[in-house]
Amino acid sequence: MDSSFAELDSLVSLINSSVQQIKEEYTKLGQRFPSLDDVEEHPLDTAHFPAGLQTAVRCIQGSCAQLSTLVTSPPQALTLHGMSHYNSAALGVVTNAKIADHLKGHPDGVHVSKLAEASKIDQGKLARVLRFLATRHCFREVAPDVFANNRLSAMLLADSPMWALMGVCSDENLRAASAFYETLADPVTGPSPDSKHAPWSRAMGYDGNLWDFYQQVDPARGKRFGVSMVGFSSLSKFDSMLHGFPWKDLPQGTAVCDVGGGIGHIAMHFAKACPQIRVILQDLPPTVEQAKQFWKDTATDIVDQGRVSFVPIDFIKQSPVPEQDIYYLKHIIHDWADPDSITILSNVKKAMKPTSRLIIQEFVLQSAAPEKGEEASLITQAPVPLLPNYGEGKILHYYTDLAGLVNAKERTLQEFVALGKQCDLVLVKVWDCGESSALEFKKND
Repeated sequence: MDSSFAELDSLVSLINSSVQQIKEEYTKLGQRFPSLDDVEEHPLDTAHFPAGLQTAVRCIQGSCAQLSTLVTSPPQALTLHGMSHYNSAALGVVTNAKIADHLKGHPDGVHVSKLAEASKIDQGKLARVLRFLATRHCFREVAPDVFANNRLSAMLLADSPMWALMGVCSDENLRAASAFYETLADPVTGPSPDSKHAPWSRAMGYDGNLWDFYQQVDPARGKRFGVSMVGFSSLSKFDSMLHGFPWKDLPQGTAVCDVGGGIGHIAMHFAKACPQIRVILQDLPPTVEQAKQFWKDTATDIVDQGRVSFVPIDFIKQSPVPEQDIYYLKHIIHDWADPDSITILSNVKKAMKPTSRLIIQEFVLQSAAPEKGEEASLITQAPVPLLPNYGEGKILHYYTDLAGLVNAKERTLQEFVALGKQCDLVLVKVWDCGESSALEFKKND
């Protein structure tokens, strides 16, 4: 056999073995495998993925993308990459026009003429947008110019957090992406960690940071962003976070301070699953007020039991409630450049007692080249011939890294350790939570 086919054969073999692993895992869990034509949520859409299933999914994603790139000519592959922004643009159209809502309850589809009438968008242009998305397996074209929801588009109903997330992706994120080169090449904004010098600020023509814009200029966008974070959190799967770190094993009365926890959807999930913990939710005052109503409506029993308290904070300027057992920061540090991240972590460290633990839940970036050393061994590397970081199998991590709207970034494990050292915090353990990792730190004795 010609040795030049070795990579092709290895990728196909990895795909086949991973598919078999998925079949075995679904059978073990007693679940049928979902179809793209489904519009109802599958039980595993938000449930914990066992480690074997998660690895198999990553291997298939990475292998299929690598195989596709390998057999495609470079000009075509590059062009497909270069035009990928139209995914966000098209999703912006259907999200704002609420097309999924107009298709709800119509499994046989709706003609584009009726969708155009309901959305006030030109029929021909709307058909082209929907056909593009259906070609990417979002929506179904059941007959020429007749469209229906499917497994992906059903997530875009206007009452879904994913609707808000796609709104942010096609608005704030897409605008920021358009200003990448100009921002990076500018001798002032390029090297600056200042959140006012981020691509988003340039794109919007706003002389301030994103958080000020949300609070002071456009509260409607700010509210949408808050809801979008519920959708973003679902990417990491609530149950995977619950299984990854031993929340259920914490002793009775454990106090968990959720710093920058938004309206508290993650903390609420933990509180419902772990009746022995109590939650202190901290965020900016307007968000805390929104959180109070959210918990009152959604978790009345926990509120009545006194297992949740709401304390406003500006974590850049203030320390959280002192001497709690666990301080929890989920997808907070990735929103800030190093100087501000050090300030945030230092403020948390000031509040910690000797036995306190800081849990930072984030994506952890890996190099696309093999890594060695003690810290590298704490994160699983992909099997050959995949890139060590799984390639497309973990591409979400690298998308969010570039999407740092406030001059922020995702970080490698080495970068997290370095941040901790600057705040006199020591890494204790890395907990695998599926898509994300929980990094456990303690005060340096």
